[in-house]
Amino acid sequence: MKKLVFLTTALLSLFCYSAFAEIINFPDGSVYDGEIKDGKRHGQGKFTFSDGEVYIGQYDNDQRTQGTLTFPSGDSYQGTFKNGVIAGSGLYSYKDGSKYSGEYNAGKRHGKGEYIFPDGKVYSGYFDNNEFSGQGKLTDKTGKVLYEGKWKNSEPEVK
Repeated sequence: MKKLVFLTTALLSLFCYSAFAEIINFPDGSVYDGEIKDGKRHGQGKFTFSDGEVYIGQYDNDQRTQGTLTFPSGDSYQGTFKNGVIAGSGLYSYKDGSKYSGEYNAGKRHGKGEYIFPDGKVYSGYFDNNEFSGQGKLTDKTGKVLYEGKWKNSEPEVK
């Protein structure tokens, strides 16, 4: 019975998605495969850019709102967007193993967040325009505090 319910749900989801989905090929080689409403990307979709960048997620009135963006470099971002740009909260994973989890504004780390370095050090605190700024704490990979206090331009404000 569980298999039948799962299969029925899967087929219904596929049918519902397919009923409103379109594949659109753009002149630059980009491709959109997803839901359309009033001629605009709206709902679940996948956009493959001509440079290899891929976005999979939600659209609202032709704008990305929530999803995963994977870059040709190997970096990826999972989170929210505003006017199609990274904004709100999310997780950015870098190819080198570092990660940032926190708030964004206009595509930049801005607000409260946590940055994990490839060597395991962790900065927890505030960011402004991608820089450590304001109150924050830097710890090594064991959790030992290396610096706690005010930061400016990603440097400790030592008096």
